[in-house]
This record gives sequence, C-alpha cells and structure tokens, in this order.
Amino acid sequence: MKSLFTKLSLALLLVVSLLGSGFFMIERYSTQNYYEEITQRLNASIAMYVTGERQLMENFVVNNEALTLLAQQAMVINPTVEIFLLDIEGNILAHALPPESILRNRVDLVPVKALIGGNVEMPLRGTDPRNLDREKIFSAFPVKHNDVLQGYLYAVLGGAKYDELANSIRDSYVQRLGELIGDLFELSKLDSASIHATVEAFSLAELLHDIVHEYELDANKRQVKLAVEAPFEPSIVYADIGLVQRVLENLIRNALKFTPAGGHINIRLDKKPGAVAVAIEDTGCGIPEKDLEHVFDRFYRAENTTQSHTSNAGLGLAIVRKILDLHGSRITVSSQVNQGTCFEFDLPTQATA
Repeated sequence: MKSLFTKLSLALLLVVSLLGSGFFMIERYSTQNYYEEITQRLNASIAMYVTGERQLMENFVVNNEALTLLAQQAMVINPTVEIFLLDIEGNILAHALPPESILRNRVDLVPVKALIGGNVEMPLRGTDPRNLDREKIFSAFPVKHNDVLQGYLYAVLGGAKYDELANSIRDSYVQRLGELIGDLFELSKLDSASIHATVEAFSLAELLHDIVHEYELDANKRQVKLAVEAPFEPSIVYADIGLVQRVLENLIRNALKFTPAGGHINIRLDKKPGAVAVAIEDTGCGIPEKDLEHVFDRFYRAENTTQSHTSNAGLGLAIVRKILDLHGSRITVSSQVNQGTCFEFDLPTQATA
C-alpha cells in the first residue's frame, strides 16, 4: 500500500510539474509578445528621426560619416538599438557595428515596407543581420534625396546587448524553476517515506570542510566570511553521508542568502555525550520571534524577507527538517532581528541498534 501511495504521489507531482512548466512557457511567450509590441510602438519613429537628422544618401552614395555619427548617438540613448542603411533592394550598405558580427548581407523588405505603410499588427518582426536563427522587432523609414527613394534606414530594436541580458535573466529563471521542481520531488519522496537513511561511519569535519570549500567562492563574491570550527578530529558520526551533505548545503546556502556584505557565517562542531553538535550561525538579517516556529514550514517566508531573496521558495529548510527526522535528530533555531540566526542539530557518534 505504501509503495502504491508513493508511486501515485510521484506521478501526481510529475503531472503538476509538467503543467507548471507548460504554464511557465506560455506565460513567458505572452509576456515576450507584450513587451515587444510595446517596445515597437514606442520606438516606431526612431528610424524617421534618425533619417531626418542628416542626409544619409545622395544620388545613391552613402554618407558614411553621418550614418556612423547618428548610429553612435542612437546607441548612446538606447544601447539595444542597431542601425543599418539599406539600398532599395534590401542589401546592407552601411552600419556602425563590428564587421565580423554581421551574418546577413540583406534584409527582407516585405515586413519593412509593411511597417512603413502602416496598419500592421504588432509585434512585427524582421531580419536580424546579426542572428541567423531569429527575427527581431524593428523601426524603418525610407531614405530620400530630392524626393527620389535612395534606400531605407533599418533599426533593430533589441540587438545583441539585449540578447545577452535577456539570456542571462532567462537562464536564471529556468535554473530557479528546475531547483523548485527538484525540491518538490525530494519533499514528496521524504513525505512518502520512499527515502531511507543509509547509515555509515564518516568524518563530519572532513565532509564539512569539503562543503565549505565549494561555497567559498560564492561567499567571497558576497564579501561574507565563511569559517569552520572543528576543534577535534575526526568527529566520526553515524548517518547517511549524502543526506547530511544536503542538510549542510541547504543551511549554508540559506545563511549566505540572508547575510549582508561584511558579515560572517560560522559552522561549529562540538562534542556531546554520544553525539556531535552542529551549529550554523550567521550575522544576517535575523528572523522575527513570531516567525521562528514556522521557518521549517514549506513555502514559508518571514515578513522581513526582502525582494532580493525572492528566489527562496521556502523548501530548503523543510527538506532539512525531514532529513534530520529520518536520523532521529531534532533541529532548533534561535534568532534576533538584525543580529543573526543560528541553526543547531546533533548526529550520533555510534550506530543505533
């Protein structure tokens, strides 16, 4: 019966995760379309203004100096705008970008003429000369001399710099979603008792030093001092080394999130009769007293959690408590607002019958 319950729980969680991922992708697509439409409408006149500043072509001869100056000015105002001068057939005549970054020599004029003609549904995408795989929203305007069409000014809205930033942010959201799904699966397995602790003897101090080493780079970037106090060696304990590693990682990661620059995190090991006591103490923002009893509840966040910590889904501490429950160990927390927080638990130094 328990095995069937476990399978049903995991299947339900898988369905929920897949649905959540689907809704996430749909929402992202809708948001992207909305953003592109607003951006294109707001910047539709950029090409017209640039064209009106200088005479860019005379008798089909390009004024490269004028184009370079205007392109640089446009990119100063909006670094994501990229300016191209096209001939009447859509061939790229000039631009102010690194030559090696241009992957297309011609722009499709069908959407260009449609945008200039007006009454089109936005977002309207056109050729991206710097990308072979996708199209971009744009602004365009005819370039004339003595009322004779010389070519077109083509302005890509959201060029390579925008792509770099967008990809960075997108990766961050996808990694967060992956972590959330992974945590949900882990909690589901812990709830259904499908995870069992495989007890073995190992050095807790050695494991702790290895884990802290993994987080030193992140701590240095945050300007947080990460230290270990293990006055006795080898501090042998009997527990599931993989699960204990997960506990320590979650607690250290949690401390890093809430400890400001200039603060410190101290992990301390102390001998107790028949056990090793572990304490992870930080000088972070602290937790209000009324929230302490809820910090191990899944999806719970204290009221003093700031926007910079919204990536915390409130599952890490719930997983910690569940794992320690498997070991018959109780975790406690003490904290003072604006002074710091300390999590403590014990692990046995001998195998239980």
